[in-house]
Amino acid sequence: VVVADNRTKQWAFDFKVNGTVRALAWSPDSRYLLASGGDSQVYTWDLRASRCRACWNNDGGTPTSSMAVSPPMATSGLVGAGGGKEAFTAIGAESGVVNLYSYGAGTAGPDSVRPSPRRAIMSLTTPVETLKFNPDGQILAMVSFTYFSRLGSHHSTTPHHVIHYRHYHTRTNP
Repeated sequence: VVVADNRTKQWAFDFKVNGTVRALAWSPDSRYLLASGGDSQVYTWDLRASRCRACWNNDGGTPTSSMAVSPPMATSGLVGAGGGKEAFTAIGAESGVVNLYSYGAGTAGPDSVRPSPRRAIMSLTTPVETLKFNPDGQILAMVSFTYFSRLGSHHSTTPHHVIHYRHYHTRTNP
C-alpha cells in the first residue's frame, strides 16, 4: 500500500501486507488506515508512527471486499453498550456477510489478535462492494451490485434491524 502526501502528491511511505489488498478504510480522524484483502487479514496502520498497530483475521475467513470505519459516538443508553464512546469497523466479505467490530474511541479497530465481531449481518448473499456509515455512525449502508443491485441499511446500535432495497435492471431502467 503506497501512501502519498495530499499537498505535494509525493510518496510519503508504504506498508506491506501478506496478501492482495482489496479494501482500504480511513479512520474518521485520518490517523489510522485499515487494509484487508484476499486472505481476510485486517491490518491497522498507525500513520503517525508509520507502523502496524494490529493484524487480525476477519471472522469467517472469506476474502474481504469492502470496509468502513464509523466515527466515535456516545453509547450511554444503547443496547449492549456500557456508556462512554464506542465506534465500529464494518468489514464486508465476498460471501455477503458484514461483520461489525466494536472498539474504543481512541483506536480504529480491535487491538486484540483474535477479536470477535459484535454482530454478523448475513442479509446479503453476494459480495458487498460498498459500506458507508452515516455521519453520526448509527446507520450502515451496504451495497451489492452482483446480479440484482441491492442496498441494505443497518442500525448499528440495535440488533437485527436491516432494511433492504432492491433494484432490478431492465432494458428501460438501467
